[in-house]
Amino acid sequence: MKFRVFVGVALISALVGMPLQTTHAQSKDAKSLQQQLAKKKKELNAVAADRRKIDTQRGGAVKELRAVEEKVGQTAKALVETQQKIAVETNNLGKLNTQQQQLRLTLGDKEAERAELLKAAYRQNRSGPLKAFLSQDTLAASNRNLRYHRYLQQDRSGRINVLNTQLKELDAVQSQIKVRTTNLTAYQKAQQQQALQLQKDREARNQIVGKLNKQFADAQSREKALGKDVAGLNKLLAQLRAAAAKAERERKAAAAQRAKQEAAARAQAAREARAEQQRIARANAANAKAARETAAKQANTRSGVRTTQAARPAPAAQAIATEEPASTQPIRKPQVVATKPVVATATGPSVGGMGWPANGSLLAGFGGTMPDGRKSSGLLIAAPAGSPVRAVASGEVVYAQWMTGYGQLLIIDHGGGRMSLYAYNEALLKRAGDRVNRGDAIGTVGNSGGHGRPAVYFELRSNGAPINPRSMLN
Repeated sequence: MKFRVFVGVALISALVGMPLQTTHAQSKDAKSLQQQLAKKKKELNAVAADRRKIDTQRGGAVKELRAVEEKVGQTAKALVETQQKIAVETNNLGKLNTQQQQLRLTLGDKEAERAELLKAAYRQNRSGPLKAFLSQDTLAASNRNLRYHRYLQQDRSGRINVLNTQLKELDAVQSQIKVRTTNLTAYQKAQQQQALQLQKDREARNQIVGKLNKQFADAQSREKALGKDVAGLNKLLAQLRAAAAKAERERKAAAAQRAKQEAAARAQAAREARAEQQRIARANAANAKAARETAAKQANTRSGVRTTQAARPAPAAQAIATEEPASTQPIRKPQVVATKPVVATATGPSVGGMGWPANGSLLAGFGGTMPDGRKSSGLLIAAPAGSPVRAVASGEVVYAQWMTGYGQLLIIDHGGGRMSLYAYNEALLKRAGDRVNRGDAIGTVGNSGGHGRPAVYFELRSNGAPINPRSMLN
């Protein structure tokens, strides 16, 4: 019996060991993934810093325009965040007001009922039990009256507790309403101040742009100082693609290493399971051998007894009883539970069914003519200043910074060599390294980069080359 218990414990230990190893491996994988993400974000920041250095070297006009437009972007972003907080508080306040109304309807005039119950309980507790006991002629009747009195008091106490709980809940809701109302008032006040500051920042930006327009009266000098740095953008995209490719190689190498470690762990577990099976088989064989030897000894002993009895004279009518050898119970082979292999799953970002980045008027389509006379490599969509700019597909933000000619620029890597670009933003709502989903607000429409009319310039690129996004946007 002890042997069977030992074997069972040993087998269970061998089987339980694998989930523990898997959990440890998953913890290591999560830590490794965090390190990879931190490293990739550091590389993206390095690319952005390199681009900022290049813009700074273009001259004082770029530095001046960038500074004022970044100031506008910061104020606009703060305003958007405040508006989001107001929306959240307004929603929470509406829910609390509804809850308060429901509680008041439930309670009704029960507050007065609670007061009456408390008074009755006070009066009964002072002399009620004694009166109930003395009001009867027999001891049995007095005890019965006391029980009735106790039941009545328990019911009254329960009703009081329910009313107290409901009233406390109402008080808590009213306190939350007060806090939420205070927060909402503060956010609305901040919103007004931020809106005024944004208007001032926009006016300051317009003054800078007007001064630069006078300073660079001819188109050639303006283009040289403030025009789109197409070559710089292509270089930036090449750097971002290289960083993405490097991160993908490192991810695959890490995945291969994890798969190798998992295979080694499974092989080790299988070897341990086989060794355990062999040890159990040897133990079973030893038990069987010992059982056979015991049975043989018993058979020999019985044979000697029969020989002795045959040598003695016996009555003719006496039958010699023979004994059957003791049967041995067959030993069952241990069942080995097969462990299922760990199947790695991975999902990639979607590149189809994209929605438009902004709602507005199409000023220039793919291959059309831009306001500056250049051929368009994307779409130019006019929209009200401050309206949302949305991601056309899920992916990772790899660039979110001001760039000469493109203003506040945000680039999303969708995987598979595809990237989407969103330029001229007034504010950028996401940072490099952020994950976004299709339809997420990533910026607000503006005219940064020294442009006049508020719009968003959108490009879709495949392996660095611009492609027509219209078929994917519809």
